[in-house]
Parts: sequence; structure tokens; C-alpha cells
Amino acid sequence: MEAKRTIIKYRSDLDYMKKNNYYGYDIINERNYNIITYSIILSNIYFIILGENVIRDMILGYCVGNLYFQTLHMTTHTAFLEHGVEHLAHGVGLYVAYIHHYDKPNLLSTFWLEQRIAFFTDAPTVPFLWIPFIILNTNCLPIYSYHLGIQLLHGPTHEWYHLTQKERNNHFNYPLNQFLIFLNWVGVINERTHQKHHMHNKNNIEKVINFNDMEIPFTELFNYIWDFIYYLKIKTQIRSFQYIMCVVLHLLLCLSFQYYITTIV
Repeated sequence: MEAKRTIIKYRSDLDYMKKNNYYGYDIINERNYNIITYSIILSNIYFIILGENVIRDMILGYCVGNLYFQTLHMTTHTAFLEHGVEHLAHGVGLYVAYIHHYDKPNLLSTFWLEQRIAFFTDAPTVPFLWIPFIILNTNCLPIYSYHLGIQLLHGPTHEWYHLTQKERNNHFNYPLNQFLIFLNWVGVINERTHQKHHMHNKNNIEKVINFNDMEIPFTELFNYIWDFIYYLKIKTQIRSFQYIMCVVLHLLLCLSFQYYITTIV
């Protein structure tokens, strides 16, 4: 009964936010999610069939997609650390993320639509930062498509981590569930690594580690970056310092890597 009341409260909060935020029911709905999903899948299939350097482009798309995710994930935790609950009204996805991290992790699958679509609505740099690079070099277009594929996959992956095998069978369709099982088996995603990310709580957010959902070589680096930025925040005592630094880091790293991509494709 308590769990039901909690879900009803969270749903009520989300409905209120959708009505009063800059986007709402007209964007966060299954129709739009399906349009995004099938558009990205078809785009990836197109470039897999007709692309000239498919393996290279997929690797670059995977790397830049996870670079985006980790830097934005750091920014999200900084919002929790520096602004707390007052900052949650800024985005439906941010609110769901807070519930997931600091109250009931397995409720992520209950609010699956809000969290999956937030990877696009609450991360506006994902489409817009690519525009100048695609104009400079149209060979970047397949990499952008694969990047969006990774962005699309992050949502279901995150839900999958927090469900039992039986719950996964009920929550996901069969092909998607088997695909995630395969990715876990080959090591692209890792349940054990993700568990470490949830070892902190809302009273020691500064202790958070492992900002990745998928395995990538430079993952450990972000733990050191987080600690260093937090150290600077404590020294400077400037409000929002860490949040600003994480946003700047996100822009600098992603733009630099994307520029590098334009020089090699």
C-alpha cells in the first residue's frame, strides 16, 4: 500500500510538472517516443547497409555517445549536490533521476517513458552541437546517427540494470531483452559496475563514482575529474561553481572530440 501511495505521489508530481513546464504532454508521450525510436533505428540500419566505414563510424559514435552521457550524468549529480530538491522542477527527467538515485531505484521502469525521452528533451546539446560539424563534413552524419542510437539505448539499459530477470521478461519485448542480455554477456554493459554507482546516497552525493552506463576506456578518468572539481568547489565556496564547471567540461570535451572526428573521417 505504501509503495502504491508513493507511485501515485510521484505520478501526481510529474503530471503537474508536465502541465507547468516548457514542455509537457505534447512532447512526453508514447507517439513521440516511437517516432524518435523508429527514426533512429531506421537511420542506423541505412548507414549500416550503405556506409563505407561502418565499424569505424560505429566505434566513434559509441565513444562520443558515452562521452556525452558521462559528462551530462556528472552535471545531473552536481545539480542534486548543489541545488537539491529546488532544482528538480527544471526538468521531468531530472525529477525521475532523483527518485531513481535516492529513493526507489527500481521505480525507473515505472516511469520509463519520462526517463527515456529525457535523454533527448533534457539533453538539448545532443542534437545541436552536431550541426556545425555535419555542415563542415557530411561524413560525420553516420557517426551522429550511431551516437543517437547509443543515446536511445541508455534508457532501456538503465532500467534493465534495476530489474530481476522475471521483471525484465515482463517489462521488455523479447528482442530488446535478449539484446541487452547479449550486451551484458560481451561486456558492453555491466551490472556489477553499475551497482557501484548506487553505493552513495543523498547525504553524501560527493562520493558518487562510475558515471557510465556502458563500458568505455576513459570511464575511470571521470571519477578523478569529479573529485578534483568538488575539491575546487570546497576551496572557492562559490555557489553553483561545480555545476558551471561540469557544463563547461561537457561542452569542451564533446566539442573537442567532435572536431577531432571531422578531421579523420
